[in-house]
Amino acid sequence: MGALAVAALLCAWWAAGTICPFALLAGVPCPGCGLGRATIALLAGHPSEAFHFHPLVFVALPAMFVFLRFPPARIAARTIAAAAILFAVLGVWIARFGGAFGGPVPVRSAWTAIR
Repeated sequence: MGALAVAALLCAWWAAGTICPFALLAGVPCPGCGLGRATIALLAGHPSEAFHFHPLVFVALPAMFVFLRFPPARIAARTIAAAAILFAVLGVWIARFGGAFGGPVPVRSAWTAIR
């Protein structure tokens, strides 16, 4: 029975055309929705398009490289920085539902793909 549920979820996932499980199930973008597309746009040399997908790509992408590159000299400093980025991502997520930064990133859910 569990395998059937997983198969149904994977089919809906494929039909919706999204890789975000939160967006797939809830029908609304998650706090990080758009960061992947923003990173691709930024690396392709399209900063305005990257900003449209997620305005924090200019902070989150360099922070990820810093966190991965440098050893944790001070765990507290890294924890504070990670918490600040998390709160910023959540703030942008909430602001986008209010219409800021062009509104939420468009997503399709499993519920709209099934219809």
